[in-house]
Amino acid sequence: MASGLIQPRQTSSGAWRNWIKQGLELVSRKWPAWITVMTACCLASGYANVAEPIAEYLTLAVGFNLAVTVDHEADWTGMASRFASLLRDAVIFAVQVGIFVFLVTIPLNMAITNSKAALGAAENNRTFTAELAKAQSQSSVSNPLARVYEKSGNHLIEWAMVLPVGLGFLYPLRSLGAGFIRALVYGQHGAALNRNSLLVIAGFSFASVSAAMALDLYPLIPLIQGFWMAVNYVMFRDIFLGISENRRVQARTAARFTRIGMISVK
Repeated sequence: MASGLIQPRQTSSGAWRNWIKQGLELVSRKWPAWITVMTACCLASGYANVAEPIAEYLTLAVGFNLAVTVDHEADWTGMASRFASLLRDAVIFAVQVGIFVFLVTIPLNMAITNSKAALGAAENNRTFTAELAKAQSQSSVSNPLARVYEKSGNHLIEWAMVLPVGLGFLYPLRSLGAGFIRALVYGQHGAALNRNSLLVIAGFSFASVSAAMALDLYPLIPLIQGFWMAVNYVMFRDIFLGISENRRVQARTAARFTRIGMISVK
């Protein structure tokens, strides 16, 4: 990538089906790691406060790294070693891009904060019934955790909205050595070449999070998030590296052809 040799390609019109299939295969493999890592990311994002942009991009980068690790390593020791070696790049990327996003969106954040303060003041002036106050006190334990998962779900919705403009590819392109501007340009080019498939993935991602929230299935958010981060890795690998299948699937295919060849020789 540093020499600019890697260029995005246009995949088939139905590539999104294979991306989902390969993503499911990655998440079903080593699923305890997915649940553990993505739950930790959800909790970090939910309690990040002003550092929320950093936590959001760290979740994206860590999810991508975990997909790379699961795809390339078969045992837990190898997974731990590879994942640890990739963590530094994820943290640096999250801090750099997160701070940039935070500074750019300061006016928006101030407006949102002021609006919330105004709404809070209005709520304090209202008279609540005893029944409502009792219901709120009874749910005071579960509400904070639900808000944490909801915030992580909102991050995934944001990812679904920016994916069709190529921002979902920013981290892997940066990790391969592309400068920030070049990574933006390459990411947008790859997204433009595969716009329809990316829009389908974004739509499904948005719908999955919305359904989980509507049904109060907040504990599923980490697993949903992990799945879509795995899909993001598969998409990048297909569009920029021309690799459409997971390594384990490729190995099975190669072994199958080897057996067929041996049978035909006999």
